[in-house]
Amino acid sequence: MGSRHDELRIVLVGKTGGGKTFIRNKLLDKPTDRDIRRGECDGQKLALINTPGVYSRKMTEHKVQQAIAKCMIHAQPGPHVFLYVAGPMPFTQEDYDAMKIIQNIFGPKSKDHTLVVFCAKNKPRDVPDIESEFRGGYYLFDGNDESSKPRSELLEKIMELVQKNEGKHYTNEAFKEAQKVIEKEREKRKPDTGSDDMMCELIEALLKAFMGDTYAGLINALTDFLVPGKK
Repeated sequence: MGSRHDELRIVLVGKTGGGKTFIRNKLLDKPTDRDIRRGECDGQKLALINTPGVYSRKMTEHKVQQAIAKCMIHAQPGPHVFLYVAGPMPFTQEDYDAMKIIQNIFGPKSKDHTLVVFCAKNKPRDVPDIESEFRGGYYLFDGNDESSKPRSELLEKIMELVQKNEGKHYTNEAFKEAQKVIEKEREKRKPDTGSDDMMCELIEALLKAFMGDTYAGLINALTDFLVPGKK
């Protein structure tokens, strides 16, 4: 396994019901519904940051926008790895659309930091050429294997991808702009501001900044994917 890092920031993406929560809980071995979960896997510290599931019908457009902004905050100054989590079924148009989220929203170079995880023992049918599309390739996570082997092997794949990128996290202009907004807002906060209040204020500040300039496309474009019927 590659060298350890203080903490690896991992953003999970995928369509609703694809297995994001399953993989997140397997890596940290603790069931949770939180948007971000910190813990250790085989001694490596991880921060697992969830994104709204594609084609989720449980979230309003505003809730989706808030969730994306929260993801941007937790992933600062940028994620080391994007995990695209897919189920065992043959690929559909929804899967192809969901896989395009990373490039379309986070930028084309994000594929250099992307690893695809199939929640399956065998590779599903009709899968595109993952190896050429994403630098991390793919991993088959056998959910029926109750041992620690699948988790350890997945961490190994994650560490290999981080090593390929020389330990550097991913960033683009959107993340850089978000970092500026977050730092500016934090400087304005009082020391006794509660963490929940701070997060709400940061989310609103980030949304206001992004909606008011050229970075509005980041959130609006992803919302198009995530909110059914929105065009």
